[in-house]
Amino acid sequence: MATPAASGKELLYVVMPIYNEQASIGPVVREWKEMLTRVAPDHRILILNDGSKDNTAQVLAEIAAQTPGVEVINKPNSGHGRTCIHGYGEAITRGARWIFQIDSDGQCDPQYFAAVWEKRQTHAAVFGKRVDRDDGAARKVISLFCRIATHIATGVPVRDPNVPYRLMRADVLGPAIAEFPQDFGLSNILVSVVLQKGLGPKMGFVDIGFRDRTGGEPSVKWMKFVTEGWKLYTTLMTKRPYISARARDVAKAAG
Repeated sequence: MATPAASGKELLYVVMPIYNEQASIGPVVREWKEMLTRVAPDHRILILNDGSKDNTAQVLAEIAAQTPGVEVINKPNSGHGRTCIHGYGEAITRGARWIFQIDSDGQCDPQYFAAVWEKRQTHAAVFGKRVDRDDGAARKVISLFCRIATHIATGVPVRDPNVPYRLMRADVLGPAIAEFPQDFGLSNILVSVVLQKGLGPKMGFVDIGFRDRTGGEPSVKWMKFVTEGWKLYTTLMTKRPYISARARDVAKAAG
C-alpha cells in the first residue's frame, strides 16, 4: 500500500465497513477518493472487511495496492455496528483528527461531502439527514421508526440516528465510545444519541440524498427489523445511565 505524505492537524480517516460487496466496492472507492482528494486532501480510507464470504477480500487487496491512502483490515464477522466501533477506535489510534463513516454499498453520495466538511468549522460532529431516498418506502419506514423509538426510549431527539454519513471530531468520539456495551448491535444509534445529548447545538446536520444500493445485500432486513424493534426500544431504555455518563464526557471534550 502506498503511503501518503505526512499528515497535518486536519487528518481525516474515512471508516468504511464492508460485507460481501465485491461488485460495488471498486467504484465506491474511486468516486470517494476523487472527492476526498479535492476537498480534504489529508485523508486515509480505512476499510474494514467484516468476514465477507465472497471475493471481497481479494478485491480489497487489489484496491489497497493500487490506491494511495487506502488501508484494509480483515476481521471476523461481528455485524455492521460493532465493525463501525472497531473502525472508530482504529482511526483514533492512528492519529485521526476527524472521522467520517460511510457505507460501502454505493448509497452514500460524495456530492454532499463538501458541505459536511465545511460545517466542521463550527460543529464538533456533522451528520447527514436523509431527505431524499431511492432505496424504497420500506427503508424510509425503518428510518422513521428508528428515530421515533430512539427519541421515546432515550429522551434525546436525533434527526437520523442510524445514518451512515457522519463526520465526528476524534476527541469527542473517543469518550462517546468508551467502554462501549457489547450487547448493543445497532451501535451507531447509541453513538448518535450520546453525541446529540453531549454536543447539543455543536452537533450539525446537512440534508443529503441517499441512493439505491449498487450491490450486495442490506445488513438489516425489513422483517428482521420489525421483529427486533421492541428489543431496540427496551435495550435503549437500559442504556440511559451509560448515555448520560458518556454525554457528560463528550461535553467536556467539546469545550
